[in-house]
Amino acid sequence: MSKKSDIKSIIITEYPDNHQVVDLASLQYDIAALAEYEGTLAKLQKQRIRHNLRREFEQGIQELSWLMEHINTLSVQLETEMFKFKQIAVKTNKAYWSIQQPLNLKPSNRENLKLNYRIPHSIWQIQSSIVPVIVKRQGVFFLTTKTVDLFLCSQEATPKKVARESQKRRQNLENWLLENQQ
Repeated sequence: MSKKSDIKSIIITEYPDNHQVVDLASLQYDIAALAEYEGTLAKLQKQRIRHNLRREFEQGIQELSWLMEHINTLSVQLETEMFKFKQIAVKTNKAYWSIQQPLNLKPSNRENLKLNYRIPHSIWQIQSSIVPVIVKRQGVFFLTTKTVDLFLCSQEATPKKVARESQKRRQNLENWLLENQQ
């Protein structure tokens, strides 16, 4: 064999009587093809991972949107129940006071006044009147609270007024969020 042919082929001896000849150019081509295939495979894996992440993100947004609607619906229901509680508590409190008042109460009788101070003033109190709400602004979900004004007079608590008040509170919240975002 000449030197030129020795560069292009390699002789691999497996057994003394069996020779296998490997073409070096073909081997280099196969290595390059394998490297290209490996690069394509890595690119496809990255695309698949990205696709799966995008799908997971979209499903998460859908689930968060559903939960936002559900929580806000529950908040409206809770607000309604709070108003019912207040109405019943006011009525029950009036009955309680009527029961607690002695039949022969005279304003000048000091003993009756002392007794009157020991009677609780009310059977109910408001410690907090807030409900959770979720607001979505510019793709961001904000879990916050809404104050329920339980002392709106029933004549004043028309649906339009409640809607106006809710809109005003929401606008104030959005303005506050925009100010604190900067």
